[in-house]
Order: sequence, then C-alpha cells, then structure tokens
Amino acid sequence: MKAFAKFPKTQFFVRYTADDLDELKPKNVELMKWLPQIDLLHNPKTKILITHGGYNSLQEAINTATPALAIPLFGDQFKNGRIIERHNLGLMLAKSEINEETITTAVKSLLEDDKFQKSVIRMRKMIQKKPVSPEQNLVKWTEFLAEFKN
Repeated sequence: MKAFAKFPKTQFFVRYTADDLDELKPKNVELMKWLPQIDLLHNPKTKILITHGGYNSLQEAINTATPALAIPLFGDQFKNGRIIERHNLGLMLAKSEINEETITTAVKSLLEDDKFQKSVIRMRKMIQKKPVSPEQNLVKWTEFLAEFKN
C-alpha cells in the first residue's frame, strides 16, 4: 500500500476480500471484493495490470494492450511471467521480492517507459493478424488426421 501512495495521481483498484486493510490504504486505492477485470482493462484510463500471471490475465492484457506486472504464485503463472518479461509486455516479480521499493520501481517503470506499451500493442497486432486462420488450421489438421489416422 505504501508503494501505491507514491503515485497520488494514479488510482489503483485492488481485489481484496478482507476488511483489514481499510485503515492502511492510501486515498488513491480502492479495495473491492470483486473487480470486472476485462471492463477495467478496456477503459482507456487503465495503464497497467498487476496480476498473478494466469493465462486469462495474460491474454486480456495483450488483447487490451495493457502492460502487466506479474507476481506468479503457482502453476503456469511463472512461465507466463517469463513470457511477459521476455517480450517486454511488462515485468515480473517473485513473491519473495515483494516490498515497497520493488513495487514502486516496477510500477514507475511500467507507467513511464513506453517500450512496454509499444511491445504489448505490437503483440496484440501480431495476434490479430495471425498468418493462419482458425478455419485453415482446422482443415489442415483434419486432412492430416484423415491421412494418418491409424
């Protein structure tokens, strides 16, 4: 919460189900039990997504051209976080690295360095212009299976 307070002109929406942080939260933080993530990401005022790095969040961030800060917890989230970093779609922090300084640095970088925005826009365009349509892919694999079904 202290890291978010360092960005007073930025509004943060945090999904948090308990009520034990109300007294600690700065004025620019809204704690909500449920968030319409995709609606927030489609809002042009949304600048970054802080996520555990699940596949759906990765896809939503790319589809809305929103740089992401991934903090993976388990499963495929670590791989997705590495994808985010490798392609400059955002940054990744290990749970063990989380502190006021690392969050502040990551958020500042995502807000101020336009390489992340440019990269996520480029990735979105690449996905939208995929070289093989789903229909072509279906035909290709159906023909393959028909030929080699045994």
